[in-house]
Amino acid sequence: MKKLMILLIAIPFLIAACGDTTGNVIKESCDEPYIFVGGECCLDQNDNDICDKDEVVKVLPSIKEECVINDNALSCISAEANSDGTVKITLRHNKFGIASPTKISLPNVNSCSESFSGEVEDGFDYKDSKEFVLNCDIDKGYIDSPIYVNYKTYEPTNSNGPQFAPYTIWNTELEGRLVTVVS
Repeated sequence: MKKLMILLIAIPFLIAACGDTTGNVIKESCDEPYIFVGGECCLDQNDNDICDKDEVVKVLPSIKEECVINDNALSCISAEANSDGTVKITLRHNKFGIASPTKISLPNVNSCSESFSGEVEDGFDYKDSKEFVLNCDIDKGYIDSPIYVNYKTYEPTNSNGPQFAPYTIWNTELEGRLVTVVS
């Protein structure tokens, strides 16, 4: 009878040990967002069947996009690099007269230089801005390069007589910096 009593008391413990339990015995299934791996439950918040503690986190460098030209005559308003190889640069003219680029180049980027007419008709006036497109050899990553802008400034000639030369023309080269992510 004593043996039967011990057996009746032990049976519930044996049944509990065989199924899902808590405490020191690990369950074979876990409640979300946990998964069962290697005999234990581990967190898997992104539901990719890999324990979050085992995932390698790739940290990308922080890239501050900027387009800067340190001059009071022209300024770079924006720049955008695209995976189709184009770089769009918007320049603003901050000085009296008309500015007309003859060349824009990014020397640290393969094949990234464009020539323009430099004619007064293709320029832009004081306080105006204009977008220029460069066809470059880029497809991914980011650009970090000096930017060179060669341009002509057409200043109206101040004369009360006949206008044989309506403009005084200045040739200028500016240097700046372009840092942008290729999207």
